[in-house]
Amino acid sequence: MSGGSLQTDQTFGLRSANDASGHELMNGSQHRQDAPARLAAALSRLGAIVALWICALMTVLNLGSQLPARATHWDFSIYYMSVALLHEGQNPYTTDFGPISQRLGLEAGEIRRATDPPTFLLLMKPLALMPERVAYYTWVSLNTGFLALALLLLLRRARAFQAKTVLVLSALALLYPPVGWHFLNAQSKILLLLLLVTMMRLMERGSDRTAGLCLAAAGLLRIFPLLLIGYLFVQRRWTMLVWTLIGLTAGGLITLGLLGASYTLSYFDTVRALGAQHVPWMSSEVSANVALGPAVSRLLSFILGSNPHLPMGFFRHAVVVGAQTALFCATVLATAKLKPGEDPDWRALSLWVIASVLLSPTAWVYYMVLFLIPFAQLAGSTSGASQRAQWAAILSYLVIVATSVPLAPIAGIVYARYGREPARWFMSMMVEGWSVSAILAYLAAYWFTVDASSSRKEASDHQGRVDEFGSACISR
Repeated sequence: MSGGSLQTDQTFGLRSANDASGHELMNGSQHRQDAPARLAAALSRLGAIVALWICALMTVLNLGSQLPARATHWDFSIYYMSVALLHEGQNPYTTDFGPISQRLGLEAGEIRRATDPPTFLLLMKPLALMPERVAYYTWVSLNTGFLALALLLLLRRARAFQAKTVLVLSALALLYPPVGWHFLNAQSKILLLLLLVTMMRLMERGSDRTAGLCLAAAGLLRIFPLLLIGYLFVQRRWTMLVWTLIGLTAGGLITLGLLGASYTLSYFDTVRALGAQHVPWMSSEVSANVALGPAVSRLLSFILGSNPHLPMGFFRHAVVVGAQTALFCATVLATAKLKPGEDPDWRALSLWVIASVLLSPTAWVYYMVLFLIPFAQLAGSTSGASQRAQWAAILSYLVIVATSVPLAPIAGIVYARYGREPARWFMSMMVEGWSVSAILAYLAAYWFTVDASSSRKEASDHQGRVDEFGSACISR
């Protein structure tokens, strides 16, 4: 079921529920057989909305109760120590965190030097003027505002979303485990979410120059969003591409001028080590990295076992590179199916957002907050989403909820009582659940994109047959 017009009221994310809550859909029996639409209708009922928001508020309150104990821990501790060293005139990319960690009482763990891009450190540098806890709560408050604004921009499409739908999607966003992990780690990816959503809305208005500057800002802050330049190239959005490059050049020069060439260039010495980072409560053989490369590497280790010899290492590297190349090519080909400059519901853009996460050398679970973009676009699609795209998105959400909600507290309890090794099994299950959820999200966006081009072609062919039949009738 991939026809655009037939799917208009069957899109996962509750567009169909808007109509179902008021009256029977025009498609009648076909809608009743559509499980995603039935789920959407069920979630749009008043009782379900109240239940979702009770769960969301309980989750937020539970998260808030944990934040005070997280003020001295990763990842904000790394941010703060990095900019504190900058403020003291030291190079955070070459200075060991040991002394400042002990002096400030902040966690360094296995991360001994700054790992964040230079432009990001410049953005965070004003926080070094504040005491640690004040800076921490300021950053958490900013992230809260960033998330609220990003959701407002994502869900403000009046034609696609009614009030009930906005309430449901907002609650589901708050319940999305990567959002909770993001706040627990005081991370920075919600700022990227806001920048990319703003970029998307500017593209809708035809403001390609400003949109290009937004993409440049996201790239300077976190590097991996620069993969979206490939999207601009395939879609032939030349104005936006040029302004992205202008923004990158200007931002890079500003960073060099304010931070200095030696500090800025030191960052690239740390990039090679990022892929080897491991969370401290897991063995060095199991990484929490949900990017495609590490996920494939873990799968090979499970199937073939660990082998330090060169031939096995070469084989592993070849398979990982092959998987990454295949995903990149699939993304390009799916985008190429659309007409240049045309991307209904920003389907291909959503696909590239997920691809940028999966193809990043490192991607932790909180990177997946960016997946709120494809989920929202699929939810509010005005031209419909295929059944398989809807199901893949539903399963992606359910898998990460099912693996995070029960396993995270269990792993924490086991670790506290019995140590690292017993907890490692539970953490491994949870991490692989994150990876499976990310792959399912990619499949949802991929089918969302390719099925759009197929349905538009089918609609065009159908209209051609209708016109041909009409002409024949008139000639008679």
